Amino acid sequence: MPNPTPTSPKKSQDRSQERREIGRLRRKQLRRQDHCNWQPQHRQHTAIALIEESMRGRVPSLVAIKYERMATSPFGFLSWSCAGYGG
Repeated sequence: MPNPTPTSPKKSQDRSQERREIGRLRRKQLRRQDHCNWQPQHRQHTAIALIEESMRGRVPSLVAIKYERMATSPFGFLSWSCAGYGG
């Protein structure tokens, strides 16, 4: 079986520039100074609900392993719960 072709540096750089531009556009929508006005009680979903939602449709035995690894430490939780980052 042939080896997968690595991503070219040009494509990676294009994606990086695209992400920066998206960030700039988002900051125009909500300035950094306005982040202090955020109130957690107004969240639509809890972090646990987001994680549970991201587990739907997955292999149950693997979900149990993932939860076990997340429970071992705060770092384990953060590294295994990417769904909670998007907020």
